[in-house]
Amino acid sequence: MTTYSLRHNAKAAASRMVERGTAPSPDFEIVPAEDGRFAIRWCEPPAAAATPEPQVVEDAEPAPAASEPEGAIGEPEAEATRGSVKRGTALATVTALMKRPEGATIAEIQAVTGWLPHTTRAFISVSVKRKAALAVATEKVEGRGRVYRVAG
Repeated sequence: MTTYSLRHNAKAAASRMVERGTAPSPDFEIVPAEDGRFAIRWCEPPAAAATPEPQVVEDAEPAPAASEPEGAIGEPEAEATRGSVKRGTALATVTALMKRPEGATIAEIQAVTGWLPHTTRAFISVSVKRKAALAVATEKVEGRGRVYRVAG
């Protein structure tokens, strides 16, 4: 059984497992372990009768061995998702601010995220421009300062 030194670390780990679908049950509780640490106790999963059994297909052909790892740049799926943003992430929050017609200043992004100015600028440069492959336009607006917008 895995134990965690802090209760909130155990809760965060359990929540991530539930979110990713790797948890044995969506219900859990954090309990003290014998050594003064904290453990995750999973509640009983719903009755097996409620979920249909998976059907076994006997004539299925095995999947071809991939010569490139999943998510490789040359695959159409990777190209289709390039520029897309997961909801609820920092990237989604920042790009939503930058997609507004008036754009967003560093100070406005800081107010929403709680980041320092250098962190905000680095995030725009690395995550928005490079990783999400979004075109960022910037201009100096009188009275507001430098404004960042997602072009397009």
